[in-house]
Amino acid sequence: FDVLTWVNGRMTSHDSESLLLEVREEWEAAQGELSTALSKALTAVPQSVKEADRVRQMGTGLMDGVHRVSTRVEGVETGAEEAVAAIANADAVLRRVERARNMLARAAEVETLTERIEAIFVGGDLLAAADSIAKLRENLEALQDVPEINSKKEALYNADKKLNALAE
Repeated sequence: FDVLTWVNGRMTSHDSESLLLEVREEWEAAQGELSTALSKALTAVPQSVKEADRVRQMGTGLMDGVHRVSTRVEGVETGAEEAVAAIANADAVLRRVERARNMLARAAEVETLTERIEAIFVGGDLLAAADSIAKLRENLEALQDVPEINSKKEALYNADKKLNALAE
């Protein structure tokens, strides 16, 4: 569609007054359609604003929900970290207690063996004496960092000498 050709064709086939009347009618019809469309658009604006506000509120609610979940997750992570640290501390204490229990058991065995060795020598059972001396040596080596055990090392030395003397 060429506007210039249309206008020139209309100007030659009709008189200008009827053309102006026709253009005016078209202009009025276009203005009416435009006014109707503008009125519809203006009535749709409040509904669009309400919908935009509803969507914004939903977005805010979702962001709040995400923040609450994130806070809970952080709390769980912190709680888990604290629980792991507490378990690690409890495990370290448990290992120290077990080590102390083992050392006390060895110290008790050292005491028992030191007292029994003399009776074994009196009985003359060299095999039992050698076995008791070996156990005493093993326990004393495990307790070498305990200062109170030093006196028992001397008893071990004396028992070794006595066993060697009896074996010869």
